[in-house]
Amino acid sequence: MGISRVETILREEMGLNTTSIGSATLRNATNRRLRATGIDSLDAYCALLRRSRREMNALIDEVAVNETWFYRDETPFTVLGQYAAEHHARTRTMPLRLLSIPCATGEEPYSMAITLLESGLVPSDFRIDAVDISARSISFARKAVYRERSFRNTNRPLRNIYFQKTGDGYLLDPRIRRTVRFHKGNLIHLTPALAAAVYDVIFCRNLLIYIDQSFLANAIATLDHLLAPNGLLFVGHAESGIFAGSSFVPTRDHRAFCFRKDRPADEQAITGASKANEPPAHPVRDQGRSCPLLEELYREGRYGDVIEAAEQELSKGEQSPRIYYWLGAALARSDQRRDAVRMLKRAVYLDPDDVGALRLLSRVYDELGDHHSQETYQRRAERVRRRLERRPQPAGEVSWTR
Repeated sequence: MGISRVETILREEMGLNTTSIGSATLRNATNRRLRATGIDSLDAYCALLRRSRREMNALIDEVAVNETWFYRDETPFTVLGQYAAEHHARTRTMPLRLLSIPCATGEEPYSMAITLLESGLVPSDFRIDAVDISARSISFARKAVYRERSFRNTNRPLRNIYFQKTGDGYLLDPRIRRTVRFHKGNLIHLTPALAAAVYDVIFCRNLLIYIDQSFLANAIATLDHLLAPNGLLFVGHAESGIFAGSSFVPTRDHRAFCFRKDRPADEQAITGASKANEPPAHPVRDQGRSCPLLEELYREGRYGDVIEAAEQELSKGEQSPRIYYWLGAALARSDQRRDAVRMLKRAVYLDPDDVGALRLLSRVYDELGDHHSQETYQRRAERVRRRLERRPQPAGEVSWTR
């Protein structure tokens, strides 16, 4: 009975499907913590877990799977290097934003950093966030001292170039270490700062296979929210089938187990569609077709600045559906959902074919608990999308799934 309660607590805390690690592993981890705490009752230990964050972290450290090494599977990093070089050539002023979740003991995010530097980027050209639920792993990663086991299965001369031999192992070059910011957290319960971020590349390998089925849809929705349109998502080889029917489509190199976030046709203008593919001019839509400043502020998570800048534009007499769209999106992110609805409805009034605004309205109504309105706007967005699917529309869209 007690061990079942431990399973329930871990499922709630980290979304863990305990059958994925095995009952013996869970029981052994729990017994180690019972001995460490001097508690001889599972019921008493569960009560301690409920009230002690320190003990919860200690148990998580025991059950977390940290099997990793530098350049684990070479192909994903080859694809990353190619993507990074192309991104840098196309948008030199916009740093590449990357996420490694879970990052375990740091070998993966540091491999990502080395790949980017070897692709011709400099540290100011990219930002890497690395997230793991294990405080022990995060501490290890920040120290960045590794032993021989972390370099297995790679022929790259990493130790000779990027590491210094010490009495404790191989210490990573500080220049590489400074490119990665480590955070304690997990995909199921992200911190507000991480939940508001948007990334061009996400490495989320061999996590979803451990997540309980009841949390899986939420985990995929979170990845969809975190990844920028047309961004890349790398997963483990056993996880590819999980994304069937989602907004993620596999890339050509199947050995990379990489998916691209498929941008709807109505996002093309906001992500740089060529003029040759643009639809005929629309008298209302064209006057507010692009709001690069508002978009950039939003992508950086600066929602207050979006609201202020949009209101300044509107005070000048501008009547752009794009301004109302980004204002509504920022208000929704700032938990001002009723105001968000008003702004998004104005965007739809000015541009009835704005699929992005219709979808976002549906999501905001869902969070307000108004499921009738949510379904109404969802159906309307789908009707518009089907009608316009052969004619790309200049309306961007942000994801609003928490």
